[in-house]
Amino acid sequence: VLLNPALDLKAQKQIHQKWGEEAWRKNGGISPIEHVSKDLPPTIIFHGEADKTVLFDTARGFKTRADRMGAKKVELIGYPEKGHGFFNYGRKNNEDYDATVKEMTRFLRELGWIQSEG
Repeated sequence: VLLNPALDLKAQKQIHQKWGEEAWRKNGGISPIEHVSKDLPPTIIFHGEADKTVLFDTARGFKTRADRMGAKKVELIGYPEKGHGFFNYGRKNNEDYDATVKEMTRFLRELGWIQSEG
């Protein structure tokens, strides 16, 4: 379960701006997107499409690469007009938090990793 994850560190311009070219190049090698394979565990990604801290396109790129590599179950749920951390508990009467937990629970139930209620 990934929440607004930094999946492609080379796409994070602030790394380049803050720490320079060498750090930016090194961080690219440790980016999760560089280590995707068909053996990727089931993954669900929640990401605000208006996130300016970690760009939504990086999550889309991760999903695309995972699909191309033959990963079995990777879901990306984008939330239009939502920024970084939109799902944090205590924001907006917990509407986004509750919606995210509901989707997370559905995903884990589909995998058989948690039991259904009742």
